[in-house]
Amino acid sequence: MQRKNGEYNRIVRRKHLALAFDIAVQNGGIKNSAAKEIERQIRGKKLSDIEKMRIIAKEVADASNPRWRDDVLSRKMTIINGGGTVHGKKYDLAKQYGLSDRKIKR
Repeated sequence: MQRKNGEYNRIVRRKHLALAFDIAVQNGGIKNSAAKEIERQIRGKKLSDIEKMRIIAKEVADASNPRWRDDVLSRKMTIINGGGTVHGKKYDLAKQYGLSDRKIKR
């Protein structure tokens, strides 16, 4: 996932791109405080892409307005998990939108 002044993980899968887009649109990007915490939790650890994405989602949500934190997290986790409930509506992202964990062809 990319942000203005750094890179957490190369965007190589459709879910990565969808999460990055959602963070950009819903949150205006990753706040510096969240970026530092993400880097602290990821640096030097052998984590799967999903584990990294969950850390990013949680920290972006934690840095959001507390009123909207749960909404922010539910959207991000729905993308990461490939499905879930947002605003009371259930989503299966692969079935409904073709959004899978497949690699992006370059």
